[in-house]
Amino acid sequence: MQREIKFDAIHEFINALHDSNITKAAFTQINEKRAVEVKPGTLQVVDVVIAEILAYKDATIYKCKIENADLDDLYTMLEDEGFELTKRSRNIT
Repeated sequence: MQREIKFDAIHEFINALHDSNITKAAFTQINEKRAVEVKPGTLQVVDVVIAEILAYKDATIYKCKIENADLDDLYTMLEDEGFELTKRSRNIT
């Protein structure tokens, strides 16, 4: 049976990966301007910065989604923790 575990805090996510002996993860990022409906009929262009880190082991997917993160610092922190990362962009444009 497959399951998914979601984390809000990066340190809890890192600890869970270390506890499960996971060393590889996917680092996906969104870093662009997007039109967002702020109220009915009103669009506003805003900066969207989201990092989502994914790892998989024994039919379990580990996910951590962080909004408004410093992408470079987060990537470096994960590398410093010993993770081998695959970096992907999820920008629309």
